[in-house]
Amino acid sequence: MRRSLIKFLSCTSVRWRSVQAQVQPNGSGGDNAIDPEWATAKPYECIPGLSVWQLFTGFSKGGRYAGLDLIELHYRLREDFGNLYRVPGVMGRPDVIMSFSPEDFEKIFRTEGQRPVRRSFDTMTYYRQQIRPEIFGDMGGLVTSQGELWQKMRSISNPVLMHPKTVKVYLEQVDEVCREFMTIMAKLRDDKHELPVDFNEWISRWALETTGVLALDTRLGVMHSKDSEGVGQRLVDVSSVGILYCLAKHPDKQARLREELRTIMPSKDTPLTASMMSNLPYLRACIKEGIRLFPPTAGNFRATGRDMVLQGYRIPKDTDIAMGSLVLMRDENYFVRSKEFLPERWLNDRDADIPSAKDVNPFIFLPFGFGSRSCIGKRLAMMEMEVVLARLVRQFHFRWNYEDYKVRTTVINLPGSPLRFEVRDVDD
Repeated sequence: MRRSLIKFLSCTSVRWRSVQAQVQPNGSGGDNAIDPEWATAKPYECIPGLSVWQLFTGFSKGGRYAGLDLIELHYRLREDFGNLYRVPGVMGRPDVIMSFSPEDFEKIFRTEGQRPVRRSFDTMTYYRQQIRPEIFGDMGGLVTSQGELWQKMRSISNPVLMHPKTVKVYLEQVDEVCREFMTIMAKLRDDKHELPVDFNEWISRWALETTGVLALDTRLGVMHSKDSEGVGQRLVDVSSVGILYCLAKHPDKQARLREELRTIMPSKDTPLTASMMSNLPYLRACIKEGIRLFPPTAGNFRATGRDMVLQGYRIPKDTDIAMGSLVLMRDENYFVRSKEFLPERWLNDRDADIPSAKDVNPFIFLPFGFGSRSCIGKRLAMMEMEVVLARLVRQFHFRWNYEDYKVRTTVINLPGSPLRFEVRDVDD
């Protein structure tokens, strides 16, 4: 009854939407192909979802959505409205359509065009263009830029950042930073061999030092700075932390990974090279499975490249779509035994009772996005995770002695718990 009433109101009420979402059978410019389902599809206005009134009351104190983090909110709204719903735009902002269908994801990505539009960083854009134009000028950066400017910057950056040889150039320098960090970690432990409550800060220092190597080709020295104020931080890599948490909770998986690492690192201090890191299937399986459970973001975001039909509804060109892949990666309908940490699901050689990740729609697991607007630093990010996890697991035994690790969701996901791992030395 409640859902039917909401649907009725959505179909008959005034549209709280910017002019860009006016429904036309063909998008002007770009790809003018007509979706074959368009003629029989339901109108955009009939997409289920919150009314503006429900938006305000639901998030008010005591409301159905009050106090939920982003992931909890996705689960609640999916429960209320299904796999496709509309969040109305307010104060001049456009609507956002939320999808939990991998078939939708594929359709959106494959029709996004040569200059995909990904909004959602409007505050950053405003700051650069309106508050500090004397510093940034017309250079909006790859994150905030759109259209021709984005395409120009991306075409300049791609040959360097997306080339496999770039990883080989920087791997040994990244490993040098990691080895220094291992020494620092060993000294941070208390008498119970646990890391301090502020270990998040130390990981941020390591991440910033690594960024200095990768982005500026220099050492910043922040890992050894005594002054924590003004050091600056790169956001903690929630995926690396999540992977380490999973390994700490599953000592059998941790032990198997350590045995694989011993094949290339006879001693804990063996320097790493690109050729040594080329054949570590279990390490990469652990990384993929950890990212599945603790991805860096809640999903992907795009504006539709042309008019299309999603789940039986007309979606106009340039409509913002949020793709809730994090929810699907923990959905039993897609990943069997989805709550379990099973690196083996990513291996070709696995026991018969282990489900295969290859049986899952590939558009669900896209931690670095898809297409021309995928993460430009994905090769370097993967290399960084491989090196630091190889160092950590070869050097130390990890245990987790507290309640379940939590994630804090913002634009990207961040650790929501103190990282008080128990850390003991591995016998060489």
